[in-house]
Amino acid sequence: MDINIISKKIEAILFYLSEPVDIKRLSKILEVSTEQIVEAVKALSYLYQDRGISLMIHGNEISLVTSN
Repeated sequence: MDINIISKKIEAILFYLSEPVDIKRLSKILEVSTEQIVEAVKALSYLYQDRGISLMIHGNEISLVTSN
């Protein structure tokens, strides 16, 4: 699956759940490797630079948060 598609799906999942989600859980939901999840999260983080929202990564969990 294309990294851009994975990024969009991660964004939708995080927005919908409104809570931290484990990388392994995202991998299972999207049926892709954890490495692809990590790569997609990096791409998504880059897109959020200088925006009102950002990704918070704490351990193996990722959440969508407002920027400071």
